[in-house]
Amino acid sequence: MLTVWKFELSGERTDIEIPWDHKILKVAAQDEKICLWALVNTKAEKVQETFHVYGTGHQIDEREGPQVTEDLEYIGTAHLQKGVFVFHVFKHHIYPNKELPQ
Repeated sequence: MLTVWKFELSGERTDIEIPWDHKILKVAAQDEKICLWALVNTKAEKVQETFHVYGTGHQIDEREGPQVTEDLEYIGTAHLQKGVFVFHVFKHHIYPNKELPQ
């Protein structure tokens, strides 16, 4: 069965369990919380996905986390407090057997 699920993203990193067969539809603020909506196949096996949230101008420290150009996929932007705070959501792609450049 296909349905739309909502996930709240909290902090800089959020791990969620989601069916592997999904499509991210939107990221937006709802009630001053950053949320993600996805179309999911509820019959598909669940996997863990990692999302990162960074404010505009905040440092993304590549040494302690993902390599921006390789591992982060931009998903969307959410505005909090009437646009005073702007946050950008990225999906972290983990490639366990991939060697990263030095």
